[in-house]
Amino acid sequence: MQLNHSLLNQTGTGLIEIMVAVLIISVSLLGLGALLNASLQTNQAAYARTTAATLIYDVADRIRANPTQDYSVNLTYTPPETEDTSCEVNSCSPIQMRNYDINQWLQLLQTNLTNGDASIRMIGESAIISMVWLSSSDPSEEDTNESLQIQVNI
Repeated sequence: MQLNHSLLNQTGTGLIEIMVAVLIISVSLLGLGALLNASLQTNQAAYARTTAATLIYDVADRIRANPTQDYSVNLTYTPPETEDTSCEVNSCSPIQMRNYDINQWLQLLQTNLTNGDASIRMIGESAIISMVWLSSSDPSEEDTNESLQIQVNI
């Protein structure tokens, strides 16, 4: 059996093989970076949607606790000025409790969702609660609004 003379003289990997391996590894790392970025954005969107749903059910519980009051508000709602009374500690009338609940809820909304806004429509024994928020807090990305609407029985 005769071996090729050039195969006997080869003792290691060539520069071309190393460059190809580095190219393959770098392209795969770039792909993993893009995948990680997409995963983080999806996770952030899911977190915002979960927060919105939690806030919707929070106000629904507040409405159920004070069923004699109309909690209807629109997206451009300006909450009424409330006294310095905290209804958590002091006794409040139903209208004071309604105003307190809405103020507290809108503060939670503004704190937890980027440019969050909401509306509540009372229809008979049910409430339609809608929320809108900015889906991206990154200034380099185009602003898009996300929304969630849930109807709950009171």
